[in-house]
Amino acid sequence: MRNRKIPPRAEQEQHPSHASWFLVAIAWMLVGIPLGWGIYITLLKSLVLFR
Repeated sequence: MRNRKIPPRAEQEQHPSHASWFLVAIAWMLVGIPLGWGIYITLLKSLVLFR
């Protein structure tokens, strides 16, 4: 087995960059906005059934 030195835990942690968080936010908006719109329209149309 190779004799590798394991770095301390603090050196192993990698934090995502600000660009990564921005891309995640954009991706959620691309999914969330049409999903929210679809739910809204579905609720409006279903209200007609219960009136």
